[in-house]
Amino acid sequence: MRNHLPGYARVSTRKQTTDEQVDPLVAAGVGPARIYTDVFSGVRSDRPGLHELLAYAREGETIVVLALDRLVLQP
Repeated sequence: MRNHLPGYARVSTRKQTTDEQVDPLVAAGVGPARIYTDVFSGVRSDRPGLHELLAYAREGETIVVLALDRLVLQP
């Protein structure tokens, strides 16, 4: 059994940081070493952090995000 949940933080531009998302993720039980991040617009599907998270996560495991719009692809 894993000690911490995996989590994902994404910001849309390089002017932004994921710092505001990291503290709430850690408070929700995400291990700091298990926070995967990207700095990409939501319309891009080539997000290395998200792909790494999905490769790490096990079937049925909970993935924590601050808001669903950080995770899903935007049209």
